[in-house]
Amino acid sequence: MTQRLASPSVDAPALPRRLMLAFMLTTVIAPATMLNKLLFIGLMLWTLRLLARRREPRPHLFWPAFGVIGIFTYGLLMCLPASNDNALAVQFFLATFVLLLIHFVEHFRLNMDRAAEICGKAMIVVTVLYWTLALNLEWPYASDIFAWFNEISMSAASERDFIEGGATLTLALGSVPFLFVPWCLVAVRLFKQPRLADFLWLVLYGLAIGLSGARGIVVVALAFLIAASIWLTSLRTRALIIMGLVAILVIGVPVLLTTTTLFSSEEVSNAAKIGHFNSFLDALDLSGALFGNGLGSYYFSSGKGVSTAHTELTPIDLARYFGIPMATAFYGLLLLPVGRLGRYSGDHFLFCFAFLLFLVLSVTNPTLVNSYGMLVVVWYWAKMTDPGRPPTEPTVAATPATTTIPSGGLT
Repeated sequence: MTQRLASPSVDAPALPRRLMLAFMLTTVIAPATMLNKLLFIGLMLWTLRLLARRREPRPHLFWPAFGVIGIFTYGLLMCLPASNDNALAVQFFLATFVLLLIHFVEHFRLNMDRAAEICGKAMIVVTVLYWTLALNLEWPYASDIFAWFNEISMSAASERDFIEGGATLTLALGSVPFLFVPWCLVAVRLFKQPRLADFLWLVLYGLAIGLSGARGIVVVALAFLIAASIWLTSLRTRALIIMGLVAILVIGVPVLLTTTTLFSSEEVSNAAKIGHFNSFLDALDLSGALFGNGLGSYYFSSGKGVSTAHTELTPIDLARYFGIPMATAFYGLLLLPVGRLGRYSGDHFLFCFAFLLFLVLSVTNPTLVNSYGMLVVVWYWAKMTDPGRPPTEPTVAATPATTTIPSGGLT
C-alpha cells in the first residue's frame, strides 16, 4: 500500500488555500473579531481531522509543534493553583495551537510566501486608510470608525519623543511586525531579479514600518536588507556596501546620539524596559530559574511601578513562566525545527537569519506569543521543510504530479 502526495509545484485546492488566507488576513488586520475566531476553529477542526487519520503520514514538524504546546501546557498547569493572570495564561496557551496549522500547510502544499505577501499588501492598504482617518477625525463618523478600528485591530495611536524638542505622531497596526515577512520575501526577490514593482512594494513596506514608530522593526528590517544585499551580490558590490555602511555608522551614530533619544535610558519606553529587566533579576531565585512560576505569573516591575504578568521583554517573561531551561528549549524548537543542517543553508540561510532577527525583535517587543507571531513561525517552518519550492517564487499551475511514499509515513 502506498500513499500519494501532490507535487509542490501544483496549486493547492481552492478551499484550503482560501480558508488559510482568510484566517491570515483577519489575524493581521482584525484579530479581535469573531470572524477570526471562527476561521481558526474551522482550520483547527480540519487539521485535527487530518492528524486523526491513521493512514495520514506524520507531519514533518509533529514533535516541534507538540513540544511547544507541551511547554505551554506545563506553564498552564503550574498557574492553576496560583494567583496568576489566568486569562492571559489561557490566551498564550491557545496561541500556540496555531503551530498545528503547519500540518494543514504541508498536507495541502499551501504557498505561505504568496499568502504572506497578500497579507502585506492588504496591511499597506489598511495603513493608508488608518492614517487618513487619524488625520481627518473631524469628518462625519471618522472618530467613531477610528475608535472601532483600533479596537478590532488592536492598533494604537501615540506620540513618542524620538527627537529632542517635540513628540512624533505614530500609528501602528497591532500586527505591524508581520510586515517583516513580506519585506524579506520582496527584498530577496529584488536582489535576485530586480523589478520595479518589487522595488515599489519594498518602499511601501518600509514606509509602513517606519510610520509605525516601532524602532525594533525598523532595525531588523534594515539588518535583513543589508544581509541580503551582501549575500546575494558580487564580491565587488559587497565591498562597496560594507564601505558605505562603515561611513554611515561613523557619521550617523554620533548624530543619533546627540539629536534623538532613541538610545537614551531616560526615554519612556527604554526606561520601562530597563526597569522590567532589573526587577526580573531582583526577583529571580533558584526555583523560579529552574522551573518557573507558571503562565501569567505576576512580579513587581519598577518599569511599570506595579505588579504585572506581562511585559515587552518576551525572554524574561518566558523564563519567569517556565524556567530558563524550558524557555531555552522553546526558542530552540522554534529556530531549529528540522534536524538536517542542510535545510538551513543556501537560499534558506537568509530566511533562517530573517527568523532569527524576528526572535531578536521579540526580545524587546511582545511580537511572538500571539496569533500573528505564531503565523510567522508557521511560515518559517514551511520554508525550512519544503525543499521542492523555490524560495519566494509563487506556485504556478502545472500538470499534476505525484510522489510515491511508503505507507509507513514520512521520515
